[in-house]
Amino acid sequence: MSQEMDMSQYLGVFLDEAEEQIDLMEQGILRLEEGGDSLPTLQEIFRAAHTLKGSARAMGFMEMGDLTHRMENILDRLRKEEMAVSTPVVDILFECLDALKQLKGAIVEGRQATFDGSSLLKRLEAWDTAQSPPEAAPQPAAEAPAADAEPEGPEPMGITIALAPDTVMKSVRVYMAFQTLESMGSVVKSSPSRDDLDDEKFGDSFDVFLETALPAEDVRKALAHIAEVQSVAIYGMAETAPPPEIHAPLPTASESRPLVSEPETKGQAGRKTSQTIRVDVERLDNLLNLVGELVIDRTRMVQLGMAFGARHNNDELHSSLVETASHIGRVTDELQEEIMKARMLPIEQVFNRFPRMVRDLAQKAGKEVHFIVEGKETELDRSVIEVIGDPLIHLLRNAIDHGIETSEERVRDGKDKAGQIRLSARHEENYIVIDVQDDGKGIDPAVIRASAIRKGVVSAETASRLTEQDVVNLIFAPGFSTARQVSEVSGRGVGMDIVKSNIQKLNGLIDIQSAAGEGTLFTVKLPLTLAIIRGLLVSVAGGVFAIPLTSVLEAIKLEQDRVHLISGCGVIIHRQKTLPLLHVKEVFGLMESGQVSAGAQESAYVVLVGLAEKQIGLIVDSLLGEQEVVIKSLGRYLGEIRGISGATILGDGSVALIMDVGALVREASMRQGRARPEQSAA
Repeated sequence: MSQEMDMSQYLGVFLDEAEEQIDLMEQGILRLEEGGDSLPTLQEIFRAAHTLKGSARAMGFMEMGDLTHRMENILDRLRKEEMAVSTPVVDILFECLDALKQLKGAIVEGRQATFDGSSLLKRLEAWDTAQSPPEAAPQPAAEAPAADAEPEGPEPMGITIALAPDTVMKSVRVYMAFQTLESMGSVVKSSPSRDDLDDEKFGDSFDVFLETALPAEDVRKALAHIAEVQSVAIYGMAETAPPPEIHAPLPTASESRPLVSEPETKGQAGRKTSQTIRVDVERLDNLLNLVGELVIDRTRMVQLGMAFGARHNNDELHSSLVETASHIGRVTDELQEEIMKARMLPIEQVFNRFPRMVRDLAQKAGKEVHFIVEGKETELDRSVIEVIGDPLIHLLRNAIDHGIETSEERVRDGKDKAGQIRLSARHEENYIVIDVQDDGKGIDPAVIRASAIRKGVVSAETASRLTEQDVVNLIFAPGFSTARQVSEVSGRGVGMDIVKSNIQKLNGLIDIQSAAGEGTLFTVKLPLTLAIIRGLLVSVAGGVFAIPLTSVLEAIKLEQDRVHLISGCGVIIHRQKTLPLLHVKEVFGLMESGQVSAGAQESAYVVLVGLAEKQIGLIVDSLLGEQEVVIKSLGRYLGEIRGISGATILGDGSVALIMDVGALVREASMRQGRARPEQSAA
């Protein structure tokens, strides 16, 4: 491949792989610091750095390549036990990763990096040259070479590299393979020739001869780490004086004898049946929109079939229509499920950011923290993944700064010296539930109440009427903080407010359980997807509205003796909670104001909904049942309508408006805030 070729077309592939290699290094360095199986971990970090170095230099990003090369030197010394793993070593490796992230960010944004790596490179060079290796036990003498061995140098090894059959840019993979091999030794020959390989004039595999002093297994692993390399087979080959049994032409991939164990060979065969390709996210979004249209038409077909059957119950045509509609319904369900799965990503992509963050924050706070992550394989829609990161960051920062005590405090209270923070994810029906739990000092309602009054979040009079759970929920109020001084971690009163705001955007719920001295548990419940949801259909003034089922807690029959008035605002006491009431007719201007609580009809229902930590009751005329709802934007012509987040098309072709639960909760909160406890009536 010509060095002058235009590599810009491969930029997307490079950035994806760079992200993957940086993540691999970060997770590996964390395991290294925790004292895991160091040699395999070091090998993994080294391979990731080596792969990134080769691809960065191939793309012309020399600063990134030079930095990873320096990292390789340090990692190589660690592998050879010439240097011990220590906190300073881990710190400088993490500093390198931060620099790599800056350089990658500059490439993504198409700008010149503001990072000056000269000082970091000098420090890395000092680490590499200044520290003398520790005195080690004498190494055993090398075995004498066999009588027929060539004393001049290592025997060239033959390598057969097989690419995945659906590889789109074979020449790029060839180029990356040669870059990797040339960094490990000298490439003697290839078959087909290098020119033919560059022009992609070969099938799925090619052969290379390499002179190197490195073990064959190291070469194989380095090549296998290149994306879309399906298998690597290595065999001995002396080009100048080959033994009689391999005097034949270069073997094909099927004829070669790979230096791998049987389990790995089986694993490679298994991977062959599960190929992956990169698909533009916009294409997946378009597919989901089309599936949404099918879901709407499927519902319409069912209703049309029922209407046709009512007129022609015993008609053969009706039976055929019902059968066809049923089949289309099943196919649409399966298609929808497959498209949704294609959009699903493991939450690991979010969770992998946090171990490093927790480590750094704990060090800055002078605390010892044992961080446990569970359920990283739990999947959810990419639209949710893009938003959930920030709330979790603030919950973890809160746990470190406000939850976990110092080692001295914990020992004094009879706890383990190191605090524990557990981040876990799991599926529950059509939701994902994320827990952030710590075993720290817990939340003291008295401290929260005093801080809220001091910072003017609530008045002393209002605070005196709040239940303990209501007081705990004040941590979500804008501007609230218990910190008396602003630190790098907290104290500005914006963290938990961001948590609430982002969870509201996702129509999610958040719950707090805390006990003084025992710790705190935050539970976040989110929909798996934001495009096609299940909704509760309700009737209001002859129209149909949909309430996202993720926000619905329960629905109850409205009983007048349970409704109370507080300064003209209706409330209901349910399960020992006082919940504000909103009459949907009034909110959307479908009835005269003032009839909210006093004149609700006997047949009405109350749908209890929750958003973040708040709960309210919505008064509706009747309940129509659950249904899958495809969210459609109202468009720029209608703009934003208070209390409405979108619309959907029902099976009969009519339009149902989707309630914006977040806006309705805020409406109820504003009304409750304006109310005064001057009167109450049963």
